[in-house]
Amino acid sequence: MSVRSTKYAGCKQYGVLSVRSTQFPAPVQWLGLVVRGPKRITFPGNRIRVTDMGGGQQELKGPDLSSGIAVGDVADGAMLLGHAEGEPVLLAAPREEFLAIGATCTHYSGPLAEGMLVEDTVRCPWHHACFSLRTGEAVGAPALNPVACWRVERTADRVRVTGKVERDALAPGPET
Repeated sequence: MSVRSTKYAGCKQYGVLSVRSTQFPAPVQWLGLVVRGPKRITFPGNRIRVTDMGGGQQELKGPDLSSGIAVGDVADGAMLLGHAEGEPVLLAAPREEFLAIGATCTHYSGPLAEGMLVEDTVRCPWHHACFSLRTGEAVGAPALNPVACWRVERTADRVRVTGKVERDALAPGPET
């Protein structure tokens, strides 16, 4: 188990404790709290707040992108949260083309669909990690790991996510 404690600069009444167990999902006991999985524990004032950091099972939201959606469902310059093959997928339409990546930030599991689309990248709304919509690579800190990249097929009036792009985990990313 690793435990990391930090203080926010200039705010002495807040502390943050991040708990990650190497025996996940074995429970961890800390100050009488039993914590299962990756959690963020904050101390606003004299109270304790425990929030999930994305280690739990995620509910799939939005349309099934593997079945396809109408081209008009995603406006140019917009993003849509959906799912394919049991995983959350972000479908984006920068400059009249369709690109798809995993919908969860690899830094702290932030919802990329709530982030900002900038050209062919998406920025996480939580800590501003930046991911390429073309490759899934993390192109801006604090995220270091890529998200999944998905193949997209467009017919005359439909867009469909057809599967995950396989990548060699040890291969270097594409040079930019």
